[in-house]
Amino acid sequence: MRNTDEDYLLFESLKSCAKKKDLCEGIRLHSDLQERGLLETNLYLASTLIHMYVRCGVLSEAKKLLENLPIRDVVTWSTLMTGYVRLGYPQEALFCFEKMQNDGLFPNAITFTSILKACGSIGELEKGKEMHAKIIEQGILGEETLIANAIVDMYGKCGAVAKAQEVFDELDVWTIVSWNALIAGYAQHGLGEEAMKCYERMLNKGFSPNALTFASILKACGCIGAIDKGKEIHADVMKEQLQKDLLVGNALVDMYAKCGAPTKAQQVFDELPMRDVVSWTVLIAGYAQVGHDDIVIDLFNKMIGESINPDLITCTIVLNACSHSGQLDKGEMYFKAMYSSYGIASTLHLCTCIVDMFGRAGQFSKIVLVIEKMPTSDYLPTLTTLLGACHKWGNVELGRLAFEHIVQLDEKHCSAYVLMSNIYVSVDMLEEAKTIETLRVKNKAWENPECCWTDFGGEGLLHSL
Repeated sequence: MRNTDEDYLLFESLKSCAKKKDLCEGIRLHSDLQERGLLETNLYLASTLIHMYVRCGVLSEAKKLLENLPIRDVVTWSTLMTGYVRLGYPQEALFCFEKMQNDGLFPNAITFTSILKACGSIGELEKGKEMHAKIIEQGILGEETLIANAIVDMYGKCGAVAKAQEVFDELDVWTIVSWNALIAGYAQHGLGEEAMKCYERMLNKGFSPNALTFASILKACGCIGAIDKGKEIHADVMKEQLQKDLLVGNALVDMYAKCGAPTKAQQVFDELPMRDVVSWTVLIAGYAQVGHDDIVIDLFNKMIGESINPDLITCTIVLNACSHSGQLDKGEMYFKAMYSSYGIASTLHLCTCIVDMFGRAGQFSKIVLVIEKMPTSDYLPTLTTLLGACHKWGNVELGRLAFEHIVQLDEKHCSAYVLMSNIYVSVDMLEEAKTIETLRVKNKAWENPECCWTDFGGEGLLHSL
């Protein structure tokens, strides 16, 4: 491998392009490198060029460049994997890892860290355990704090918080990163009390919280409704002058909203120097939680007016608000705008929300049109929502069709039997109701809180998001 002063200058130029995200200059340098045949002889330059494309977000070009190299090493593969993880393509990073292994290459610390992050982001616990075992096998766990923290983070994100705690307790050195990974894991999975204990332990050990710590512990306060503790954390945030940090600011809005204090959430929101879709969504969710549907719709319109496009969760909340308040025209208008103006696919979640809205109004012809356009009609929440509407309005024929479809998909879906039986009882078809009860016992569809939807689908949908 040749290394000259000229190569060094090219390397520095590529680094500069990556730092500035100057894609045009990077492409020019790429062309120059190709013409001079340097990519085939200098892997260091090739890796730096891949890094430049990754930093500029052009992963397709980075991948093509790597695949065309006559020789690849762990650095070139790890650079691409890191890019996929950073830009939200964890599955692609895992594919790269398999290909790298097929090349006979052994992962380094950066490789392991990237793959552990990929596993955490998509809940690939078994793959994460496999990586953990490889790391132990190579004997590098105690040497690399970066890897150790990534293992704690992976287990936490995958919901294996007991394992995350176990790995954390065995670390030779704790850093704020490892504490944050553990606290975030507890908070993410609704274990607010455990997150609180971990936070207090961290403070007692002399560690100072940073923005990520505050965001995680505020999430924990919100999930258990600990508003007094949340106010205490808010005061600490003010002391550290982090209230204008967007991550922390959003967490404060979310905490107050989840604790049923939308007015306080609004106050924090109004003081944010910058707001994104998360800021708007957590505030809107707070008002939705306490039934202020008109404010939800008003805030949604203001958000659009500020050129902030909604995401799937925002849209779900707003459609539910339209449904609860009987504002069908607005709901239908928003539903159409979600894919025509905001680039949000007509997902099964959103279709269920609109079915809920039409169902509350008894507009079954519109429900049928929505279901016919869905990617699949085999979606239990939509069918159960339809069955709930049929129960409300006594629509026996459509209810029977929905019931039969549900039972084909899940014969133990208890609420389908309850709703269908009630539909028959409501129109004095008592023999048919007895038949449904007999079928329920035969199929052992015992009552299960996780499958019994006694209301339409919106609330269940929002909870699942």
